[in-house]
Amino acid sequence: TRSRTFTRKLDAERFLERSGTEMQRGEWIDPSVRRTSFNEWANAWWPTTSKLRPNTRRGYWLLLQNHVLPYFGSCQLGAIDYLDVERFIADKLRDGHGAKQVREMVTVISLIMQCAIRTNARRDNPAMGHLLRLPKPPTGSGRRPGYRPGDRSPAARPQERRRRAVVARSDDMSVDS
Repeated sequence: TRSRTFTRKLDAERFLERSGTEMQRGEWIDPSVRRTSFNEWANAWWPTTSKLRPNTRRGYWLLLQNHVLPYFGSCQLGAIDYLDVERFIADKLRDGHGAKQVREMVTVISLIMQCAIRTNARRDNPAMGHLLRLPKPPTGSGRRPGYRPGDRSPAARPQERRRRAVVARSDDMSVDS
């Protein structure tokens, strides 16, 4: 076990008080567990992925080995924060990786952190809450052929096309006298 020394008695008493309160609430985290490397946590987490589909698992493995562990592997689990993950995202985007792939890398980090939270090694997940938007598709992609945003032609709006057809039919009806 490690001991901790304080220069003032007041600081030691506050530390003990805070630790006792955290223990009573069930929020206390052993400092030695927080010092465990991210790599060790990734190795502990990996066997839990056996329930995933083989392709998902293979993809997570490649992301973990090629991107996540080289970046975070030697870091202490408790030392990784939100800004570290933001820097990771920025570095990967700068290296030319697509937003979708970077989002999947962050998902792997998040799953490992979630495992640490559930085993009381962390309180928070620094990989949560990052906004990573995909670029918008070019105008017209994924829509009906010939569609242009703001197009007011009947071909662009099926309901308008039907309404005009009904009006045209009623005009064609004439009563012969």
